[in-house]
Amino acid sequence: MSKSHNTKKKERNNIKNQIKLLEAKKLELEQELIKRNEELKRKKCKRNVDILKTVAGTTLSFVVGSGITVGASAMTGFGFPIKKDIITQYKQHDFSYSTYNVIEDEEKYIRKKFIEDDLEFNKLIIYFPWEEHDNTYKRIKRIYNLDEINLLDLHTAIKEKDIDFINKSLESYDEEKQTCNIKPYNEDKDNIFYYDAELHYIDKDDYIEVQEDSERNIIVSIINFLVSAIIGYIIYELGIFKHHNIIRDGSDINEVIDDLMDSIKNINDNIEDFDIQIEDLNKKLVKTNGKK
Repeated sequence: MSKSHNTKKKERNNIKNQIKLLEAKKLELEQELIKRNEELKRKKCKRNVDILKTVAGTTLSFVVGSGITVGASAMTGFGFPIKKDIITQYKQHDFSYSTYNVIEDEEKYIRKKFIEDDLEFNKLIIYFPWEEHDNTYKRIKRIYNLDEINLLDLHTAIKEKDIDFINKSLESYDEEKQTCNIKPYNEDKDNIFYYDAELHYIDKDDYIEVQEDSERNIIVSIINFLVSAIIGYIIYELGIFKHHNIIRDGSDINEVIDDLMDSIKNINDNIEDFDIQIEDLNKKLVKTNGKK
């Protein structure tokens, strides 16, 4: 009996030692599991922050691109996208005139923010009547500077051949004297002031307002969208707004997260195995009629 009792006692002690060893290993795994879960949370948080940075950097790049495009479109008179604009059209005058022939006198309403830059050159040349001096005929040719006069008033004066208004209003000019040894005209009625004029100008006091048509608005919207996308992409690639490209640079952190999740799964599997082994040993211990 004593020998059998000693054998069972040794067996119980051996089982208890195995249980303690397994519980110690299980405790180590549980502590490691806590560390891995905390690290996994940190990595996921970092990845989420990187995603937000990517979205914010991308969004901001394209928002700024859109702002630049729409602002430039509005400032140059091209118009706003989507919303139909109320367009201001100013009257443009195109007037070409010589004393014996009005070549052109056209008026039209046009829309252009900086239309003056596209207008043709303005000029006014007046040939004064011939005068006879010692069998020589002389006359004056004046080329006027038109920078400092209201062209609408000048337009009227030329049509009315108001030389007094012109001489009074235009004090800046280049003058040339022409001479001729033979009589250059046939009758006195031909010896008059000869005008050679071209005026192209905008009357900003004369305008109408019309609504933009649908076809033009669609074209403006498409062009704005394409230009905004191009500018936004350039800003994004230049990295003007610092951001983390989760699509391009996020593979490493995703691999780390995957590895952590795999290791956590393995640890849980090992803990479950230890629980099963401990449970089996406890059952075996009970059968020996020993205490745990």
